[in-house]
Amino acid sequence: MNPEMLKKLREFFLGLSQTQKIAAFGITAVAILSLVFLFVWANRPEYGLLYSSLSPEDASQIVDDLKSNHIPYQLKNGGTTILVPKKQIYELRLKYAGENIIRSGAVGYELFDKNNLGLTDFMQRVNLKRALEGELANTINQIEAVVQSRVHLVLPEESLFEEDKKEATASVILKVRPRTTLDHKQVMGIASLVAGSVEGLKPENVIIVDTFGNILSSNEKRETDIGLSSSQYELQQKVEQYLSRKAQTMLDRVLGPNNAIVRVNAQLNFEKLKRTIQKVDPDNVAVLSEERNEERSTDPDTTLYQRENTITNYELNKVVEEFQGSYGDIKRLSVAVFVNGVPSGEGESQTVQPRSEEEIQKITEIVKTAVGFREDRNDQVVVQQLTFDRTTLEQEKEVMTALEKKEQRDQYIKLGLTVLSVLFVLFMLKTFFKKVGFEEYLSKQKTLLLSEAPRKVDRLVGEPEVDEMRKLAQDTKQRQLAQEQITRQVQEFAEKDTERAARILRYWLLEEDNE
Repeated sequence: MNPEMLKKLREFFLGLSQTQKIAAFGITAVAILSLVFLFVWANRPEYGLLYSSLSPEDASQIVDDLKSNHIPYQLKNGGTTILVPKKQIYELRLKYAGENIIRSGAVGYELFDKNNLGLTDFMQRVNLKRALEGELANTINQIEAVVQSRVHLVLPEESLFEEDKKEATASVILKVRPRTTLDHKQVMGIASLVAGSVEGLKPENVIIVDTFGNILSSNEKRETDIGLSSSQYELQQKVEQYLSRKAQTMLDRVLGPNNAIVRVNAQLNFEKLKRTIQKVDPDNVAVLSEERNEERSTDPDTTLYQRENTITNYELNKVVEEFQGSYGDIKRLSVAVFVNGVPSGEGESQTVQPRSEEEIQKITEIVKTAVGFREDRNDQVVVQQLTFDRTTLEQEKEVMTALEKKEQRDQYIKLGLTVLSVLFVLFMLKTFFKKVGFEEYLSKQKTLLLSEAPRKVDRLVGEPEVDEMRKLAQDTKQRQLAQEQITRQVQEFAEKDTERAARILRYWLLEEDNE
């Protein structure tokens, strides 16, 4: 900005009234604050998850390190979750892993890093048990679905007598990640891991529970309330879920989502039946051996004697068949299906019309085909039509719609505030600078207008009152009064119609140049 412009701004500011100065300061402050807000908002970092489910000790150490390095952070979930700028997540994780800052895991064999002299045998055994429990917990924590674990071991003392020996047992409590479940193979893997790490511990003696108290481990010998072992009950559940899912997905395609409910009850055959069948074909025999005896008398004094005896052994043609029933074969299926009516209308006026018998029959045939219906097993499929209660579903939809609208509204508000702030700043700056230039221009043109008014106002303005006043102004006093009145009229004219006044001034300037 050149010195002349600064001088003009200074003169303009000094010429303002007290109210105008306050307004100018306010406009400038608002413009600066708006620019600062936009700059800060545009450069605000995007945060991501650094660590979650931290202990207070670990969280305190990490927060202290972030503060000392002037790294912005946010705390969530009561201080157990730490968020940092996304660009620095992996760098910080590598740093803390190298520095071994997170030490909230159970204490393992580092208990024996120090040479503690004077410990009794009992204390040594307790420390060994603690170290083994800590190492097992730290190992289990490496599983992706496990957030935290704790292991308790019961290691009986060695006994000289066989009848006094007791088996080792263990219990494990797991805290799994939200919306995550451990399947049977993973649970048995954890049990085998614990059993393989402790001498004399069998997998069936390892009890695994979650933080809600649900037993996750299963004993093959443990029976359920319906008389099935854990493995049999699990197999039955898998069969029922598989068949239900097949029918459900097919109906969802035909009727639409949330318009059908399928439940399958499968009775499985867990008997190990072995059957042997031996068939003999009497028409198809084979000679195995044959023995022939022949007696004959050759004495002439006696009567002629002759006898033959034949013994034949036959081998019968027989077929031996062995049948062994398959373990877990389906003995009988019972399928229950609820279908919703046909919705018609929208909003509060929506009604549900019943489906026709023909459509219900088609749905029944579809379900039979999906689950593998067999009449020889006395399978049963029942399809009933009911009107579903969609209150909960509608409430969930309303909540989701409200959340989506809120997020969209927040985005629009942010965008609108940004645009309005930019437009406001530009408008204020434009008004400010325009006002500075226009005041100077108006001052010059007003002076020129007032100086030229007595000479040319008669010809250009054409006001009848001016002609009369000029004729009456014969003396000095009257002329001064007339000139003052003319000046006021010209000034009022210029203030009322600035564009016309500007055209008049331009015309005067062109006329002077031509003269």
